[in-house]
Amino acid sequence: MNPTPHRQLIITKLQRLVGEEQGNRLLDETLAGLGMSTIASAEDRLQVGLALVTRGGAIGMIGDAIATQARLHLGADRGEVARLAGSLPFAAALIDGSNDAIIAQDLDGVIRSWNRGAEELFGHSAQAIIGQNMSAILDADDRVRLTAALEAVKAGESVDLPDVLGVASDGRDVPTAMMLSPVRDDMGHVVAASAIVRDISNDKRALQLEALNTDLQRSNRDLERFAYAASHDLQEPLRVVVAFMELLQDEHAERLDEDAQTYIRYAVEASLRMRRSIDGLLAFARADAGNWPMVTTAIADVVRDARFDLAAAEAEDEARIEVAELPELTTNGPQLKRVFLNLLSNALKFRGPDKPHVAVRAKRHGETWVFEVADNGLGLPEGKEHMAFEPFRRLHVVAKRGSGIGLATVQRIVERLGGKIWAGKSDLGGASFKFTLPIEPPAAARG
Repeated sequence: MNPTPHRQLIITKLQRLVGEEQGNRLLDETLAGLGMSTIASAEDRLQVGLALVTRGGAIGMIGDAIATQARLHLGADRGEVARLAGSLPFAAALIDGSNDAIIAQDLDGVIRSWNRGAEELFGHSAQAIIGQNMSAILDADDRVRLTAALEAVKAGESVDLPDVLGVASDGRDVPTAMMLSPVRDDMGHVVAASAIVRDISNDKRALQLEALNTDLQRSNRDLERFAYAASHDLQEPLRVVVAFMELLQDEHAERLDEDAQTYIRYAVEASLRMRRSIDGLLAFARADAGNWPMVTTAIADVVRDARFDLAAAEAEDEARIEVAELPELTTNGPQLKRVFLNLLSNALKFRGPDKPHVAVRAKRHGETWVFEVADNGLGLPEGKEHMAFEPFRRLHVVAKRGSGIGLATVQRIVERLGGKIWAGKSDLGGASFKFTLPIEPPAAARG
């Protein structure tokens, strides 16, 4: 049913009063909330529109002006005006329930209406804030911006302020986006301004996290480049030192006494330890770099490849390594090999008085698999197990054989693959290293 000319006139005046863009948006949002998105009745649309202007869009005199115009153009039918007004409480409740703050102010910035969304956003009750200037809820710098925006509103323009810092009643900052629209009287004159204020705290946090993530990625790239450069620039002098020490030892042994021979041996050993430390740092830096292809992988094959690299040490120590049944997982085989290679190598390195006995096991727990590498070796000092994963932390004297950064690298790899790793005492009498891997790897593991 088409609206009567009188009702059409009121709808036109309604749009003029709140501004076409803001008015239409408020009407559409409210009608959608009522389940009236495809409303056919112009009368119902008019009722909601009147409620929006009277309750949420403008100062009290504007609502009175609407009522006056309604009486004039509906032939002074007070009964119909009363019937229209009867629908206001329901629509007003929708405005009060809005997550957005809806504020009306005069052209001097004095607050004239304040909905429940504004109360929740800024913490001020309507009774306490109405009559105060908008500057009471804005940061000092943004008060100047509001003054300039009100000048534009006076000229009939709508102003979008996408980043305004509000101030709550308890003094905390409230990041907001604000849209100001002119409110006009029946003659088309701008008499007030309506503001819709939206909390953008979550948006700001998301942008901050994105910026931090970008900085972190850049830092990781810089670290990787530094690690490569350091590896080359530091290893070359070490190679020269070792080469000349060995040359001195080989060609001038008869001219060197026992003390000199000992000093040369110490220098060579120290140089080799430094080389291992540099290699460890490089591996540590690479643990977070690049794209890791995730494919279906037989973990038993990964362990077999790691053992192949340790075959000489395993045979020399007469070690017994038992591998239980292991699953297939979607993971990165080369990186996982580094994990097992380090854990198995440590199990052989930190042996006790008996021949090394190592067990590799796995058990499913919910949506993850828990892997364990247990041994009968020296174990870890009680209460200090977590320190084993700290770079360059050595819990045993024999740890000087390694780089001191292997377990820190293992931890990085496991976490990149979506798991966790921890250490404890094994049922074989030595150390136990357990780590989890998810059945479905996280997206972050893919690089």
